[in-house]
Amino acid sequence: MADFSDHKMFQRKRKLTDEELRQLAIEELQLELVKASARAELIGPSGWQPCPLKRTNKRFLTTTIKSAVKHNARTTQKHLQRSSDKLLRLEHKKSRHEREKSKEPKEKKYHRHSSSSSSSSRSTRSEKFGERKHEYTKPEKKKKYKGK
Repeated sequence: MADFSDHKMFQRKRKLTDEELRQLAIEELQLELVKASARAELIGPSGWQPCPLKRTNKRFLTTTIKSAVKHNARTTQKHLQRSSDKLLRLEHKKSRHEREKSKEPKEKKYHRHSSSSSSSSRSTRSEKFGERKHEYTKPEKKKKYKGK
């Protein structure tokens, strides 16, 4: 059915009489007849038949499209935020690494260790981690008795 909200009779704020309703119905049928004759000229006798397809549910379609657009905007924003955060973390890590590298004294590539230096490295290691309070010993496995 056509939308009569813009028709001249519906622009007035009053109830329609039977004669006015009959006149609107005749105008609507004449409009459909003109459209059907135009379709019949293009595609033949089947053009007189009304379209077998149902009308589109426009409310469903608009809400679906709106939700898809909002979802795409959210995911785009989320990916943008994540990538900018990652870039900041990488830049911070790079600058921190450069600062630590500049603080370290440059060492020679080849060192000759004497026996005294290896013992001093052991002492610094024990100072660093502390002394062991006990040694861990692995428990012995019990042998199973095979009876004859």
